[in-house]
Amino acid sequence: MANLKSIVKNFGTFKGNIGATGAQGVQGVQGLGGGAGGPLISNTQSGSYTLTSGDLGEIVCGVSTVIVPPNVFSAGAQVTIASTTSSSINIRSGSGVTLYTSGSGISTSLTLPSKSFASILCVSSNVFVANGYLSSGGGISATGGTITAAGITPGNGFRYHVFTAPGTFTVTSGSGNVEIFAVAGGGGGAPRHGGGGGAGGITYVTSFPVTATSYPITVGTPGSAGSNGGDTTFSTLLTSKGGGGGPFDSNGLTGGSGSGGGAPGGSPTSRTGGPASQPTQNPGVANLTNYGNAGGSGGDAGGGGGGAGGVGSTSGPTTPGAGGPGAPFPAFAAPLISSEIPAPVQPSWIPAVGPTGLYGGGGCGAGRPGHSYPAPSPGGGGGSAGRTAVSFTGSGGGGGNDGPIAAGTGGTGIVIIRYQI
Repeated sequence: MANLKSIVKNFGTFKGNIGATGAQGVQGVQGLGGGAGGPLISNTQSGSYTLTSGDLGEIVCGVSTVIVPPNVFSAGAQVTIASTTSSSINIRSGSGVTLYTSGSGISTSLTLPSKSFASILCVSSNVFVANGYLSSGGGISATGGTITAAGITPGNGFRYHVFTAPGTFTVTSGSGNVEIFAVAGGGGGAPRHGGGGGAGGITYVTSFPVTATSYPITVGTPGSAGSNGGDTTFSTLLTSKGGGGGPFDSNGLTGGSGSGGGAPGGSPTSRTGGPASQPTQNPGVANLTNYGNAGGSGGDAGGGGGGAGGVGSTSGPTTPGAGGPGAPFPAFAAPLISSEIPAPVQPSWIPAVGPTGLYGGGGCGAGRPGHSYPAPSPGGGGGSAGRTAVSFTGSGGGGGNDGPIAAGTGGTGIVIIRYQI
């Protein structure tokens, strides 16, 4: 009886034999297929370019510099960079970004040679790996400069070579791209309520390929009263034209920026400002911008000389024409390179160039006794009667008046070369 109770108690735990396999169920609906792979899209930019999330899956080209920014990409994001011209591309890591290169460890600056490409892959937050035919650093070693031949490093990731007089920039090893900032000598103002001198032309190249050789440099001299300033050159490759000298009783003279027209001695009652020649210089050079503007017309007083940042003003009935403003170039601001400016000039040069890097102001025209004068143009231009322009800004001199005040001379030019380190 006990065995029977045990059998009954455990009866529910017994399992029967496995039955036959049932029929296969109906197949589920097929999932959506992935899109067909296609060619990468070419994304042409220019100059210095900071990558964005919109660049994913594209080929960034046409640039001189690529900056990999922080806090934009997540792991797995990839961008391709290609040099499709004869110029190389510099690849830089932004603040807080770690950039690894295959076999080279961590680098803050890489050079991608011309006619090649590289891929940049985000592997984690603000950490990237670059793969391709890349070299670390700016790619060159060089000497040259009026005061410090080895160049200076003001702490912004660049080395600067500053020429305030003729010299030679020599690449001692390697090759790569440099930036070239060349300012010609400013024109002198004219005597006897003449026009203001035009600023020297400015050439700025954001990416210029150099190799292990020497590049002679000339720095434009300042124009004396009524005379053009001297040209500035980088080898035989780049030219910045000297500013026009302001004439009396004549139309303005042509220069990098044109001079102001002089006050007429009779009929006609106005003289036109001189045209600018800088905009047509250096044809065909990639990544280059020329700066130069026309002078203002003279009426009862002299017109203002043209500046790098704008045209000179036409004179009014009792007011000479103001010089055109200089143009700002923050990469060459006074705090970065003031140590390379000759000491006697620094007190006037530092505030004229300032923290925004103003160069190439036009000279103010001159008037008759009792005329009111506009303020000096931004960027070192000669304001007031007979004011001399600030040296090493390439600015134009102020015109002289009917009295004993002589016309002001223009400002000496300057050449600055910089590259990443």
